[in-house]
Amino acid sequence: MKKILIVEDDTSISEELKNLLENSGYNGVILKGFENSYEEIKRENPDLILLDINIPKLNGEMLLQKIRKESNVPIIMVTSKNTETDEVLSMSYGADDYADSSAGSTTGRTRSYKLDLSTWYGKAIVIAVAVVIVILLTTVLVAVAPFLITFGVILYLISWFRKRKA
Repeated sequence: MKKILIVEDDTSISEELKNLLENSGYNGVILKGFENSYEEIKRENPDLILLDINIPKLNGEMLLQKIRKESNVPIIMVTSKNTETDEVLSMSYGADDYADSSAGSTTGRTRSYKLDLSTWYGKAIVIAVAVVIVILLTTVLVAVAPFLITFGVILYLISWFRKRKA
């Protein structure tokens, strides 16, 4: 069973990724502490790393550079940052792929020419992008729900007053 290490400080995202990976037949492991993240990654010896750019202590891009000095393990940068600069920097530092979940991207984004869905690596990328999309949509719905409810109540009250006048 392939081990996929999740390096993400948001526990809801990391737990969701772990559940999806395990339901797809992978061994999802969450990096718990970020004090010695590089040493922990070496100790885990994963087959693939899902690495967030915004992690505490050593940021994801710096950690990526450090890993690349000693290892060629596949690394997918998973982030909500939406700048092309972050994507270009991540790829230039040695990331194998970049999953973008910015508010402007409802489908997520990754370079499809690198994906071979018959491989575990290709499937893991799809799972990572799917989780990012689900989290993005959930965040948007939670933010918009109060406005939709308020709007619905206002429409109901307008129709109720119209019926009372009639």
